[in-house]
Amino acid sequence: MPRSGAWLLSDVAAAGHRQLDVACTKCDRKGRLSVLRLLAEHGPDISLPDLREHVAADCPRLKAVSISDMCGVMYPTLRL
Repeated sequence: MPRSGAWLLSDVAAAGHRQLDVACTKCDRKGRLSVLRLLAEHGPDISLPDLREHVAADCPRLKAVSISDMCGVMYPTLRL
């Protein structure tokens, strides 16, 4: 259930997701991450918007100043 409008990693796990697909709308980067590994590394209370900064930490667009140039990381197959 969302807290302050954001879903938590624990919500993803509670919904039965074992993998979390991650993709960027601005480039061809994409991947699949283990929810159990993410829980171990970041804890159950991390929000999905905050998690994007960790999964895309090496993206040069993550800290872009221009909104049109910002990283477009998202969770394309996530249905909660």
